Amino acid sequence: MKNIINKIGNLKNSQSFFQINTIKGFKYIHKAGEIINYYHNGDEPPIYQMNPNGLLIYTPKVKIDTLRVTSEAICAKFSDVDSLDSISDIFVKESEEIIKILEIKTFARIGWRNNFIYEVGDRTNLSKVYEYLNKYSTDENLKVSDIKFEIETKTDFKAVLIVKAVIKNDNNTVGLLFDIDTYKTEAMNKYI
Repeated sequence: MKNIINKIGNLKNSQSFFQINTIKGFKYIHKAGEIINYYHNGDEPPIYQMNPNGLLIYTPKVKIDTLRVTSEAICAKFSDVDSLDSISDIFVKESEEIIKILEIKTFARIGWRNNFIYEVGDRTNLSKVYEYLNKYSTDENLKVSDIKFEIETKTDFKAVLIVKAVIKNDNNTVGLLFDIDTYKTEAMNKYI
């Protein structure tokens, strides 16, 4: 690899996802209009879709690409990530409003997933990416395409890290994708 990754700032945060899994969340069907009204911009309603699978609101607020509310979850996708703190603050604020509207008291799971990319160069550098991945191989005849690490604590907190080679189609840049999923699965009776 041409550079050592010394800190997370060397990585590009391409996407961030938050999800709260709810218990008894079917109230969203009855309260969908109230959620849509919350995201009005003056007299303009947000662009949204409502169907039996849930409510999907497109760009409900700055930085949020999509917000999905279903009977089982409240999810948000971010792709313009300037800092993890700002994304976290935005999601906490928005989810608290939806939780109030839906009167949700218990969560089954809270998760935050981030995709970081370390760019190596153009396609001619693809062998360097696989060279790095193959350092984790236990046999020179085995080729590694993905690396997966999992951590689980006694308090039902889990973290999964997947590392794999990626090629950006629009400019043929190659690199490593660090897909990090952190979540807590124990039922919780508190807000975030």
